[in-house]
Amino acid sequence: MCITEFNEKTFVNGIKEEGLELGILKSIRKLLDNGGTEEMARKLLDATDEQLEMAKKLKVSE
Repeated sequence: MCITEFNEKTFVNGIKEEGLELGILKSIRKLLDNGGTEEMARKLLDATDEQLEMAKKLKVSE
């Protein structure tokens, strides 16, 4: 196998997972920006402490 070859399925799945995670972070951020609490995010979105911290740093465009 050449070093430049890659497993396309693994690559595509990785991109999908990154997209899903970004979507979750945006949802958490919007909830917090609209008066929701961290506790609400944990219950409604099953957010972890790590996701909450990442979402707070995320710049969300409307």
